[in-house]
Amino acid sequence: MSTLMSNTAIYSVESNRPATTKQIYAVGNHFGRLYDAKNSWKFGKVFGAILLKHQQEHKNTPITHGDIQNYFKAEKVPAKFVNQISLKTPEKKEKKVVVEKTITKNDNKKIEALEKKLATLDAKLEIIMAYIQADPEA
Repeated sequence: MSTLMSNTAIYSVESNRPATTKQIYAVGNHFGRLYDAKNSWKFGKVFGAILLKHQQEHKNTPITHGDIQNYFKAEKVPAKFVNQISLKTPEKKEKKVVVEKTITKNDNKKIEALEKKLATLDAKLEIIMAYIQADPEA
């Protein structure tokens, strides 16, 4: 016989061994698909958390490999896990738009610079207009 284990040896786990976290999450995803196929990703996480909480609370009688096999065979989520679901929908908050325009010292400097440029342009425009009016044909 080769040094590698056969597939049957890999999967022949004693049914009284405690379930691993990976197995618990797999069952949670299975329960999520059974509970609501459309939102299975959400409920898979919820049931995974419920199962882990159950595992933590019942350390004397943990979920075993045999239980995992039975849960995978189940066509309906056990009521003791469904009763623990409490989904809270977030309340929609109204967004208040508050527009406050405060003028800072930097804004005042920008305004003064623009006013100086405008005054310079006005003076140049007056010179050009005076030149055009004095000698229109030049």
